[in-house]
Amino acid sequence: MAAERVTAYVDGFNLYYGLLEARLRSSRWLDLRFLCESLLRPSQRLTLVRYFTSIVRNQPDAAERQGMYIDALRATGLIEIDFGHFLPKTTYCRRCGFIHRSAEEKKDGCEYRSATP
Repeated sequence: MAAERVTAYVDGFNLYYGLLEARLRSSRWLDLRFLCESLLRPSQRLTLVRYFTSIVRNQPDAAERQGMYIDALRATGLIEIDFGHFLPKTTYCRRCGFIHRSAEEKKDGCEYRSATP
């Protein structure tokens, strides 16, 4: 019987900040292909990892580290990087009227490319 094909989807923003919050600093260079393959059942085969992220802006050191990590991910094979962008987000507190401005990561459109390993 043929192995079940699996595509893994990784939200880079939530992964990165989740690792920081958990104080897993050393895991920020996580090998996503290896992680995803380690979670498969024997009857499954990883065909693609889709990593969603946005380019770091206005922080040269962080942007350089992010670029190195993306290059390392690509070097492992089977990884496709999907870049989005940050949109300004404003939230209002109904009780006190406080206005909070932040950024929210978004993907351009809903267009997905298919990739063959």
